[in-house]
Amino acid sequence: MWSALFGGGGASTSRRNAPTHGQGGAAPRHEHGRGRHGGPNTPRTLSLGELERLHEQVVRTQSITPANREAVVEVLRAIAEVMIWGDQNEPDVFDFFLEAQTLSHCVRLLGASTTPHASVAVQLLQSMSIMIQNIRRDTSVYYLFSNNHINRLIAYDFDFAGENEELLAFYISFLKTVSLRLNVGTVQFFYQGHASPPQFPLYTLATRFVDHPESMVRIAVRTVTLNVYAVPDEGTRQFVVHDAKNYFPAVTGALLRRCLAHDAPGSGAGAIETANAEAC
Repeated sequence: MWSALFGGGGASTSRRNAPTHGQGGAAPRHEHGRGRHGGPNTPRTLSLGELERLHEQVVRTQSITPANREAVVEVLRAIAEVMIWGDQNEPDVFDFFLEAQTLSHCVRLLGASTTPHASVAVQLLQSMSIMIQNIRRDTSVYYLFSNNHINRLIAYDFDFAGENEELLAFYISFLKTVSLRLNVGTVQFFYQGHASPPQFPLYTLATRFVDHPESMVRIAVRTVTLNVYAVPDEGTRQFVVHDAKNYFPAVTGALLRRCLAHDAPGSGAGAIETANAEAC
């Protein structure tokens, strides 16, 4: 699972596949609809009308139970599919997504589960990763980041304990995907310099996993930090310098522990090579 998520450098296309018809996405239905500017031959699965229908389903879902969980997961998957199509073909799809606060309603679902289960959270994280990775228009990315819903998702108190390894994998992949879209313009939506003290959840919540036992997680954290460091923004750099007293001792401590463990009797050459690779 870990290599499938992080090996390609972007959002996962593992068992919950990316929304492409040729790679496990929903097959187009033979129904047709019309968006605000859409023609009569626009497939209903990829149209403004379909997004409106999916939005209504999310709004009507006040609680997630074992009976409707799979349907909610499918709605979240389908929203990502329609959004990517709309970014490339129908701007009104994105306009509706913003005006109707669809993302806000989706994030609300995280707290709507009546029984502990990670499937909805996993699908929401993957759907957002897919959207962030595949949306082409810069204005769409700006609007997607601008309403603080992505920050809410980043800062959400997910339960990574127990058997929620998959949830952690998708969460870290999501953080990594967001960091890949950072630049001088977009970093302002994540670095909250007006707060007292300033906050940067994307950075600080990623770095808490710097000493995670899974190497793929540690590598993803390093990718997030390097993407942050590459943004030529003065406020962000001041935050990173100020936070250095927290992060870099954790990094050196983690490397020291791994070196000592690999130096212990019985440690193999492969483990030593892994430690060397992470130190580079």
